[in-house]
Amino acid sequence: MKKILSLILAVLLLIPAAAPAEDPDPIVGLWYVLGDKYIYPELMDGIGDYDTYLSVYYFNSDGTVSLLDSAVKDGKGTPEFTTAGKWFFKDNQYSYRIIGIGEGTMKYDQEKDLLKVYAEGTNMYMSVRRIVPFNPYKDYGID
Repeated sequence: MKKILSLILAVLLLIPAAAPAEDPDPIVGLWYVLGDKYIYPELMDGIGDYDTYLSVYYFNSDGTVSLLDSAVKDGKGTPEFTTAGKWFFKDNQYSYRIIGIGEGTMKYDQEKDLLKVYAEGTNMYMSVRRIVPFNPYKDYGID
């Protein structure tokens, strides 16, 4: 009897291990915003006296949002990395709470591979673009 129960328990423990891993949510990954005062000086007026400003948001699979921020002035800057908030998918809708941005909703545009981050309570959004990892099998060569 103990052997049968042990066998059943062992088989039940193997079932989750044999199940295929779930695909991550399409917004999991790195998304960026880049400001450049030489191209769009009016954008930098609201951000600060910088030459460039880069924010990289990492939407983690556990629902947290990490932020790598770097503002550069005269060739000098210090990157900062922090946990900046959370994202949710509930009732067929993405939502976020991110320090420095606030809270609101997001829409993933699969065709353009853009994440539209909406200001709370408005139809205004900011598009953030995906950073695609380096592929060591395809992303190098000799010309």
